[in-house]
Amino acid sequence: MISEQNYNKLLEKFGDISSFAIYKESKNNDKATSENISYEEAIENHQKDYINPSNIILMVNPSAKREQSPDSNFSSFHHSNINDRHLRFLTMKTSTFWRNLYGSYVTDLFSDVVESVMDNVISAVKDDNKKDYRKQSYKKLIEQLEILSQDSKEDKLNIYVCGALAKSKREDFSFFIEELLEEVSESSYLNIELNFYAVYHPGYQNLKKLIQGGCEEIVKHSMKIE
Repeated sequence: MISEQNYNKLLEKFGDISSFAIYKESKNNDKATSENISYEEAIENHQKDYINPSNIILMVNPSAKREQSPDSNFSSFHHSNINDRHLRFLTMKTSTFWRNLYGSYVTDLFSDVVESVMDNVISAVKDDNKKDYRKQSYKKLIEQLEILSQDSKEDKLNIYVCGALAKSKREDFSFFIEELLEEVSESSYLNIELNFYAVYHPGYQNLKKLIQGGCEEIVKHSMKIE
């Protein structure tokens, strides 16, 4: 559970780019449907108490920009598109990746890059000229982690990096994580262990494959900042 103070702090500063994986109870949780997926429905059905600030589902970037109805009030990741439907399906399974991911915090690593093709995202942000942009993105994520760490019931934060399990992307994601940890060491007061797990992207992979074994701990990146 998250404190009201930290919930409101995240809502005020990051409510347009992040959310929590909570949903109105659905009898169709064995299917990736678009029913009962909105964040507002979850709040109305008293699901806020199930928020778990120890778990973070980290997406790479938003795949589409919503010009007519921009995200706000944690409405991100609660739309009827396939990515969000699969994400809900994934988190409704109680034993996914050995733990319950329902209630996890969900956010993007590069929240300002709108692109649906992963290769295009990586080639754009990994460019040497984008180092300052990456640094600012890491700082934004770290600020979110700092807030979540204050209410974590564990002595660690578990970060599930979506898309990092694909063999063709592992080197790129390792690069981003290493830079992120450098930024943590240099400029953050985080004093909690950070455990990173590589998982398939829920929008692109067969859900059964994702549920049954699509997770791998990135052991060499587990660390604690003293």
